Amino acid sequence: MKGKKKSVKKTASGASKSRPVHKKKLKKTKQSSIKNQNLLSNALRDIEKQLELLKGQMLDTEKQMRGLSQGISNTQSQEMALKEKVQKLIAKEEELGIKKQTLQEKIDKVKQKIMKISQLETEMEELD
Repeated sequence: MKGKKKSVKKTASGASKSRPVHKKKLKKTKQSSIKNQNLLSNALRDIEKQLELLKGQMLDTEKQMRGLSQGISNTQSQEMALKEKVQKLIAKEEELGIKKQTLQEKIDKVKQKIMKISQLETEMEELD
């Protein structure tokens, strides 16, 4: 480490005086530098705290997104299952519609036979 420099100033008589070079100025500069370092350190700590908070928020948001994605997936699965049920019900409805029509045709045939028998009874009664 170097020692403190002193400047030598010659006077008119030729004698030299020694004096310290700007001790007050160096002290102020050092204090200012320390103050700036403290400010920067504090700012860095604040930024680190904010960064940690943001990381926590990001993790929470990602967790929520995973939950929502799972919920959407479950809902889509339910939707597909319900669509399949609806398709089965539509097919069954069509099947029942065909059966209903077939039964209605049979009922109509039976009614016609009953009407023929009634007519025959009426005709036979008239013949008696």
